[in-house]
Amino acid sequence: MPELTKRQKRIRLKKAGWTNAANSMGEFWTNPASPGVGLPLSMAWLHYNLMKKDQELKEAVKNKTAKVICNKCGADMAALEGDTHMGYYGLVNAKVSGGYCSTALSDAFIYRFSLCEKCLKAIFDSCTIPVEYEPYM
Repeated sequence: MPELTKRQKRIRLKKAGWTNAANSMGEFWTNPASPGVGLPLSMAWLHYNLMKKDQELKEAVKNKTAKVICNKCGADMAALEGDTHMGYYGLVNAKVSGGYCSTALSDAFIYRFSLCEKCLKAIFDSCTIPVEYEPYM
């Protein structure tokens, strides 16, 4: 699929509810979900596509049509083979970002991942300070 022109990107952003606050420094696009944060067109387009991809994955997980794989061990995270009621076990489609000037996680990136229950348990067990837990109900 060919790359969209700037004009086509602007049209799609407007249709999605984004607003353009052009000034002497250029154009700055604001996402309706986070008003007040203006982004240049290239970054707004990237953010728009990430949000769209995230929403599509959330819908697929909700409808149980997505195949969710653990990033650590590669296991399928479906509750049971053929089970359409339970969903997935573990941490599904988690997001984390580094803080400002982070040295461990770059501060301009969002990391997306999924971890199955076995891998989560291994991480919990490796913690120096035990992970807190409580009964679910």
